[in-house]
Amino acid sequence: VLSAWTQLEQARARRDQVLAALAPLLRAPLARDHEALDTLVGVMAQVRASVAGVRGKPFVDSAIAVYAAYEIDLAEAWAHVRALIDQAPADEGARTLASRLHVELAELELGSEAVAAARQWFNLSAMPYDAALLQMPTRLLKPWFGFQAAGRL
Repeated sequence: VLSAWTQLEQARARRDQVLAALAPLLRAPLARDHEALDTLVGVMAQVRASVAGVRGKPFVDSAIAVYAAYEIDLAEAWAHVRALIDQAPADEGARTLASRLHVELAELELGSEAVAAARQWFNLSAMPYDAALLQMPTRLLKPWFGFQAAGRL
């Protein structure tokens, strides 16, 4: 489960790097809709903070639930920003920006797919761990050692 979490964290960190690089490029074209970009940047910070809360203890269901909720918020904020990008007028500046963003947007899509795959692997890795908690003698040792069921993403 820890290995699966590490993979998820690496994929998420790469996606965040791409989003952080995109944010300054989007300031000018989204000047009239800067609230959407500010929301995206704010949610990215919340995701990073929630990852710090999970790091080293991905077995705490409440911490995983907070992270999963912020991931949903991030997906919604990105969808809003992406819609605004697609609705931007097609002047020369927008075409130049679109050509610059093409690679970053493709990389972001790949990064999002990597995060989704890592989330699925984390969930699949958590199932045998949870099953082991129900078996003897682990079931008896669980309260003494503080073992908890792993969260799901």
